[in-house]
Amino acid sequence: MNKKISFPIAIIIILVCAISVAGLAAWQYLEIPKGEEISEGAALEDETADWKTYRNEEYGFEIKYPSNLGVFGGENVINFHQVVPYLGIDPEITIIVRDNPQQLSFEQWLEQYKKEEEIRISEKEPIVIGGVSGIKFLEEAEPYKLGMGPFDFWVVCGHGWSRIYCLYIYKNSEFLQVFNQMISTFRFLE
Repeated sequence: MNKKISFPIAIIIILVCAISVAGLAAWQYLEIPKGEEISEGAALEDETADWKTYRNEEYGFEIKYPSNLGVFGGENVINFHQVVPYLGIDPEITIIVRDNPQQLSFEQWLEQYKKEEEIRISEKEPIVIGGVSGIKFLEEAEPYKLGMGPFDFWVVCGHGWSRIYCLYIYKNSEFLQVFNQMISTFRFLE
């Protein structure tokens, strides 16, 4: 005995299946996740909530840093580091405040710095740190000059042009994400 489905019933079954599959796909694709959205600033604030704050009245800035890092330095150099027992201190993130008595622009200061230090600069882009314009760039030098490798990742900003604030980290550092979070908390004192 040969059972056949009538043509109109077969078309209806195919249409129902196609609509069901399309509806399921659309539901999964268009579904809006339920829950509270957190802005990037709020998420960052939560991540840095238990951090310490380094404040320097003389140079007029403050920056937050993870509580597992120590701080050391002198005069115009501040190092944030991780202390490894029996191995000593290894600077991870450094801030250097340089006087700019000639009140050079970023470009002028960078040109002078390149000549003095005999380095190459690449990947240059404008940024804003603590509400002040700056330049982010990659410094390329010979390994023997840096002692830790050929690349230094720098961020530079000036405040009132009388000083240049250099924040840097070795490009391949495991602390690069922490560095970026720290920079986002950097602010100038009023």
